[in-house]
Amino acid sequence: MKKLVLLSLVLLLSACATTAPRTNIDYDPSVDFAQIKTYSWLDHDLAGQGVSPLVVSRIIGAVDSQLQSKGWTKVPQGQTGQVVVGVGVSVHQQQSVNTYYNAPMYAGYGWGGPYMRPYAYGGMGSATTTVRTYDVGTLIVDMFQTSTKQAIWRGTAEKTVSDSPQKNSEAVQIGIENMFRYFPPATDAGTPPAK
Repeated sequence: MKKLVLLSLVLLLSACATTAPRTNIDYDPSVDFAQIKTYSWLDHDLAGQGVSPLVVSRIIGAVDSQLQSKGWTKVPQGQTGQVVVGVGVSVHQQQSVNTYYNAPMYAGYGWGGPYMRPYAYGGMGSATTTVRTYDVGTLIVDMFQTSTKQAIWRGTAEKTVSDSPQKNSEAVQIGIENMFRYFPPATDAGTPPAK
């Protein structure tokens, strides 16, 4: 039985370790994304925020791959596309608090003693509380329409930062893939009203 419980715990922890980043998207439904064909990148200095240049290169490469697979074309450097894409990364700390009980908590009543009167017995288990602090990374991809200079799309991906660069790179890749899974968003902009 103990082996079964231990195996279940290991499988549960493995599943938690490989979970995909939590992603969200938001967009302006009045924009006709079907009319957008070109994009360019905003100048950004993620290295100045402490992000590895290797990670920045992977983020840009993954976004380029997703946009180009949707039929968008990146314009040559020095030119501006119909949409300008920007990326940001932030890291913040979170805490989890867990309490573990190492003995059962029980109480009861019985009869005993020289006068056969009721008495209470039992005991309280002891509890151990642990606080774990960990880093959570958030990747943000923003799009701005060049003609209006207004934000038209935002995607975010959030996940616990690992000590392993390999796992962090995988999380970035999966997060970006999930952000763009249903891109471009379906909107009613530019379609004639139903008769």
